[in-house]
Amino acid sequence: MPVTPKYTWEQTLETLTVHIEIPGITRCRPDVFATSALLKVNALPYLFHLDLLHDVDDTQTAAAVTDQGVTFMLRKGHAQPQRVRLLARRASALVRLGDLPAATGDYKQALQLDPSNANIRHDLLEVQHCSSIKVSDRAAARQLADARLAAQDYAGAAEAYTALLHGKRAMLLRLLVRRGSALAHGKRYGEACLDYAATSAPEKTRPGEKKGFVEEMRFVAMRLHTKDQAPKEGQKPAENPWQKWQPTREGYLRFLTESKAVYEVLERIVEEASHPEYKLFRNTGLERSARLAQDVAWMQNEFRLAPVQLSEDGPGISYARLLSELAETDPQAFLCHFYNIYFAHTAGGRMIGTKVAGMLLDGRELEFYRYDGEVREKLDAVRERLNEVAEGWSREQKDRCLAETEKSFSYSGGLLRTIVVPAGEEA
Repeated sequence: MPVTPKYTWEQTLETLTVHIEIPGITRCRPDVFATSALLKVNALPYLFHLDLLHDVDDTQTAAAVTDQGVTFMLRKGHAQPQRVRLLARRASALVRLGDLPAATGDYKQALQLDPSNANIRHDLLEVQHCSSIKVSDRAAARQLADARLAAQDYAGAAEAYTALLHGKRAMLLRLLVRRGSALAHGKRYGEACLDYAATSAPEKTRPGEKKGFVEEMRFVAMRLHTKDQAPKEGQKPAENPWQKWQPTREGYLRFLTESKAVYEVLERIVEEASHPEYKLFRNTGLERSARLAQDVAWMQNEFRLAPVQLSEDGPGISYARLLSELAETDPQAFLCHFYNIYFAHTAGGRMIGTKVAGMLLDGRELEFYRYDGEVREKLDAVRERLNEVAEGWSREQKDRCLAETEKSFSYSGGLLRTIVVPAGEEA
């Protein structure tokens, strides 16, 4: 079992310094890794993993390795953008609950902090417009003698709200229409109105829900890590350490080829957009298939390796087939795989790529692991879009997406094992 080293930290208003005590670390070729949310040092037999309470600016992160240990110098994230995001998210939640005056106040505060934010300005105008319209008089609806007119009144109210809020409450309102209309046809107007109110009641908060749906996904994913990978949240048994792996160039070429099949399908699905929400995930800057094609060609030429022939039951085509099916039948489950694939590659995937490059490619960095611009900004944009899409999902749809996380881990693990396992022996 790895040994957790001691560490100390100190902070100012702007900076955070973390020192990990590992005597003699310079003699064991340590792996040092940092993102905006975590710090990690792997120096056998020591393993250090620290989840940061708040994000830091990873563009200004520095690390110093001495014979006594590792020191991380971090610069804290700016408080004002975090405050703007918090206000905007809270305002969005208040809109979903129907509290338009409170939402208006939060949007105005956010706009004062960030006057150039066009998205917040647009949302504020929408809410103000919605607040000025009288959609339905429920008291009058209860007095209607004709149940058909009452049903039309309920449906008209829902349609007006849906148009004004651009689908943010579409699922709730469709439920209201069905219940309200059915009861109104039976002239049970009081019960219809109670159903309207009951469906607006807040549900029990899920872990991470207050920060957005992507944070819920993170909580679920962390529980699928091992204790070594995530000491606080990991629940899975430890796997064989990387040092026991014996990667080969043939296996690595196969991994790249199998992965290319998966990324090609991901990009085709969002480009064809059989569901409208997929359009939001085009041209994210995270696309990998073209870069993988370059790497596959380079490895074949550089090391005189034969092209990999993919089998129908291999990990790449099997995963691509699953993604194609989910994209048509279950968009929530598909987007779970979409996000987890891209996020995992930018985090652990790049660490593994660096390790393999040192063992097989004389340290050459493949195109698969390179990005134009800041990866963090690209991921943040995808997170925001996914949070926006998930606002229109029911709780059942969100849970179905979360339930797909373990399957995405399993299929991604199958791809990774091709680096060291011969074809036909992945199971």
